[in-house]
Amino acid sequence: MDLTTIDGISELYKTEFPAQLDKWTAWKSNHLALVNEVKSADAKELSSPELQLKLWEDEAISGTGMCSIPMGDFAENPASVQEIVTFALTDLPADKSQRLLFLEKCYQSIYDRVDAAKSRMPKLKILRLMAALFPDDMTCLVSVGRLKTTLKGLEIPIPSKSSPVKLNRLLLDRIEEAIGPPSGSMEDAVYRSLFAWHLYEQVSGSGDKEEGLDFLPNETRLKGLTAMSGYVDTAISVVEFAQDGVAPDELIDFYQQQSPGLKLTSVKMQLSLIRHSLGLLKLDNGVLTPTELGEELLDARDPGVLVERLLTRVLGFDLILYDLSKNETMMKSEIYANLREHYPNWTTDRAPSSMLAWSKALGLIEIDDNQQVRLTTTGQEWAEWIPERPTPVHPEVIGPGGKFVPPTLDAIVNSIQSTGFVFDDRLIAQFHTALHMHDAKHFVILSGLSGTGKTQLAKLYADAYHQISAGEINEYFLLVPVQPDWMDATGLIGYVNPLQQEMTYETTSFLQFLHQALKRPDRPHFVCLDEMNLARVEYYFAPFLSAMEMRSPIVIHQQDEPIDTVEKELDWPSNLFIVGTVNMDETTHAFSDKVLDRAFTLEFWDVQLDKYLDSFAKRHPEVDQALAGQSFQVIRKLHDILRLVDLHFGYRVIDEALLFIAKATSDAGNFLGPNDALDCAVQMKILPKLRGEDTPVMRACFVSLIECLTELHLTGSTAKCVAMNETLKATGATRYWR
Repeated sequence: MDLTTIDGISELYKTEFPAQLDKWTAWKSNHLALVNEVKSADAKELSSPELQLKLWEDEAISGTGMCSIPMGDFAENPASVQEIVTFALTDLPADKSQRLLFLEKCYQSIYDRVDAAKSRMPKLKILRLMAALFPDDMTCLVSVGRLKTTLKGLEIPIPSKSSPVKLNRLLLDRIEEAIGPPSGSMEDAVYRSLFAWHLYEQVSGSGDKEEGLDFLPNETRLKGLTAMSGYVDTAISVVEFAQDGVAPDELIDFYQQQSPGLKLTSVKMQLSLIRHSLGLLKLDNGVLTPTELGEELLDARDPGVLVERLLTRVLGFDLILYDLSKNETMMKSEIYANLREHYPNWTTDRAPSSMLAWSKALGLIEIDDNQQVRLTTTGQEWAEWIPERPTPVHPEVIGPGGKFVPPTLDAIVNSIQSTGFVFDDRLIAQFHTALHMHDAKHFVILSGLSGTGKTQLAKLYADAYHQISAGEINEYFLLVPVQPDWMDATGLIGYVNPLQQEMTYETTSFLQFLHQALKRPDRPHFVCLDEMNLARVEYYFAPFLSAMEMRSPIVIHQQDEPIDTVEKELDWPSNLFIVGTVNMDETTHAFSDKVLDRAFTLEFWDVQLDKYLDSFAKRHPEVDQALAGQSFQVIRKLHDILRLVDLHFGYRVIDEALLFIAKATSDAGNFLGPNDALDCAVQMKILPKLRGEDTPVMRACFVSLIECLTELHLTGSTAKCVAMNETLKATGATRYWR
């Protein structure tokens, strides 16, 4: 159902929400009991420490996650108690705009009072208290981030600088449009509050999540977390500054003012950590704003908001908590050693010490003067979510299970030939041998006529090597279309983004593929650089030529620290096989000796038409093969004529011409008969290749071509060739295009 419409929300409320309410029986009952207790209480009852503490700490309306800011002092503070009692007993204005102003005043007054007394702001608890006092105007969505997520999912416009009270009003107004005005009963108010949560689950997908933490696989987790001054408090100040949206350069200026001793590179690195690693900021149309997690951190002002993300997304945090949960205390040096054993690439204590510092900042551990580490109460609670000791990260764990056994050449040839594509066995054997000449340098260039299957051979070979069936995705093959504007390696390996004014890295599929090849060293990885010479190969491919020749690392960027987890250098994967396809014409660049010396070159020039029809029938059984055979004989004659001037064509042209003829006679038979369709196919797919200067061979070609087309009654193609021949005689050169 479409929740961006009134009808969609109404349908959800009528059809699915009742069943959800049945699952929330206890929540509904406790929620209703609390608001009824507040509603029926007089001034004396409202002033009691018991009810005041319940308003601040009871989770009948909503939990506050790991928010551990105690509010018992406010339950006994006379000024705070009197203010809350006054708000609770005030008759609210009937006018919606006046009512909103009053509620916003209440919220701001409570917020200011708490802000003056607390170093950390329990915004979640303030909103929960407001929901208990004003159940007709507030919901159990006590997080600004969740409120905004819900409103955006329903496509409700959010005015800038809207208070949490205003956000609740926007949501309740939309609910009222869908299910009708409230009845005034507390039960109805509670139902609407819970329905607001149900809407949040629908638009965010959180209702589909299973219980427990969703740990990412080791290979996809961040490998460590850089330390920074202030830790969570610094992150909160940055997110707060960006709350209403800021440009990246504004945020950099703000951070430099907050930390004047930091170099610009460190400023950008730490902002990248806050944005990407912690996931607190997002960039949209050049403006940085808080993510839902960022909004939640601002609501709670509690480090616990970040714990789940770091436990599940950063390597090693779960190991620290698990090991400490099994030991009352551990020495820092022992934890460092465990982490280095867990991830052997941590060869020093730098990353482990940073992770311990973050764990302390998050309130998960304590470290005494003797360097003994123990879990806090909060750390013990989180450790209970880790079911078993995390698996160490070793190459054999990262790679796929089982040892890979390469296929024989016979098996590869049989696999490729079974696909129906036309490749000579000798050519496949030549290609295979060239790819495996060296143990670390695997580089072959396939050159020649367009449409002869160069790219297809690279793909079919990779599929055969990994025994990938037709139609299945081969994760060990990557096709990279080369772009004419590549002047350096950034098109392949990405770059540090200078436009965003922050230290972010724009990665590429090729760089990710290199990482994958390094993580799975037993599996050959195949890259096809399609139309490799559209750009100058010695420009954009130079770092790779040197790396594969010298087995030296590839320099990715010039920063000392990783950027968005992208390291400064990357080892050359000895299991990487590179195939470049090239067409040698006036639109491409020639190869330098530097390139040719490092590659084996195979030429695709001859088109094996004798085997073509069998191949076409196997690949396109749905086509009328009799018609295809008749058309093919004509196309073959034209191919042989154009072969005299090296303007013949490959399998792709024949494929598309035959498929066009089949479709035209089927779908447009009232307008195009078989001969008309053939005439059109020749004009559209074959004649555009005809070009050249006035030579005896070219004149003979035109004579033969015109005679052939005339005999076949392909009138349109004949007329075009006659006109091109006249141009050839008059100007000394001709081409299809006028």
